[in-house]
Amino acid sequence: MVESLRCAGCGAEFSEGARFCGVCGQTAPSASSRPAAATILQSPPSLGAPPARVVPVSTRPRAEARILEAPVTPKAPPKPAPTPSIPDSQRRIILGFAAFFVLLGIGVAGYELFAVHVEAAPDFTHGEPRLELTIRNVDDGAMVEVLGQSLPVREGHVSVAMRDDALVPGRNTIHAIVDEAEYSLRVDVPIVVLLDAPAIAAEPPRIALSLRAVPGDTVTVDGRPVRLDANGLGHVSEPTDASDRVVERAFTIAVEHDGDAIERRVHIRVDPSALAVIQPPSMLVTDRASVELDARIATAATATLDGRPLENVAGRIHASLGLVSPGDFRFRLDVVEPGKRRRTETFLVRRVAILDQAAQSFVADPSLDYAALRDRSDAILGRPVSFVGRVVQLRIESGRSFVNVAVVPCDAVDGCPLRVEYPTTTNFHVDELIRVRGVVTTPTRTAAVVAPRVLASFLTPEPR
Repeated sequence: MVESLRCAGCGAEFSEGARFCGVCGQTAPSASSRPAAATILQSPPSLGAPPARVVPVSTRPRAEARILEAPVTPKAPPKPAPTPSIPDSQRRIILGFAAFFVLLGIGVAGYELFAVHVEAAPDFTHGEPRLELTIRNVDDGAMVEVLGQSLPVREGHVSVAMRDDALVPGRNTIHAIVDEAEYSLRVDVPIVVLLDAPAIAAEPPRIALSLRAVPGDTVTVDGRPVRLDANGLGHVSEPTDASDRVVERAFTIAVEHDGDAIERRVHIRVDPSALAVIQPPSMLVTDRASVELDARIATAATATLDGRPLENVAGRIHASLGLVSPGDFRFRLDVVEPGKRRRTETFLVRRVAILDQAAQSFVADPSLDYAALRDRSDAILGRPVSFVGRVVQLRIESGRSFVNVAVVPCDAVDGCPLRVEYPTTTNFHVDELIRVRGVVTTPTRTAAVVAPRVLASFLTPEPR
């Protein structure tokens, strides 16, 4: 009997006494776990005998390895911890606090929406310091008291003129009263820019700016550095054209403060001083020994006549211009209004011995009769004319004569009216016949009539 042992993994035959398969390396089974060996019965060979039969000693199958998994029962989710109950007294307190904070939020939102808000900012863009107030939730017309002034609100805005020293460079606090409520307003001013009024009123005029910054800051004007003294004060000046009535100039001012760069655009516009001369007109011809000067100026302005100061009475100036003998006389009137350019007017007055003789030298356009004057007044403005007429009405006002004249001869049903303005007083009477010599001006138009107008150079009696 021969015992044969093969590998269960690859089928190779184990050599006797081997513990591992020489082919696949699987461990050889122990003796107790090996299958029973087959018994081979072999008879002696004989002719015709049947082949030998192998009878297994045991038919027990080879051992098999199995992995048995126990059934897994799913775990139930953990139950939530029970919520602790809040006593009713505490619940009421919590709800009360929640309602309080909700109402507080609504109140704050309502306050921001409907409460009065006041903001202030300086404005030096025109060389005249102003404080610009922006006011919300206040009706137009509400009064605002600030910097000693009481001003009405217009479309949520108030513009306040300031003194030169009202604000200083840096942080300022301004107090304002709006609808009887007082507000403290913080106003930050990087630089104060002021126009030097005497320089613009000088001869020749100059544009001069005074700059006040925080000491230690760096200031440039149009890219050019400005030298500041220990108090932060500096100046900029440049000439301007003396022939310009209105002076305009723009400056770019940059300030470096604590490492921050701030740039401002300043636009300077300087208007001429207000002056309206009532009389005399330039190139007046008279036979009188004097004529009256009458003019309107600003109430804060000063005036001089040929260097002699004139009294300003509520914005009106008067003076007598002496004409000592026949000849030409020139007078110079200078008016200076604070913050504005000097205004100069020159008057040329001619005194003649006999006015009628001087009037004879006036040359009128012979082609301009009354019909042309009435129909084409707008087209012939400034043209010289001469007419004879009767005085219908005479009015003296502010040293000037306003005469309504009926031109003769006349075929028109309206009586050929003519409005005459003469730059000095006259003593004519109604129905007196006079000759009008002057230039055509804009006609007077009413619903009933169109009356031509003449600015007279001469008004003389006309012989009948």
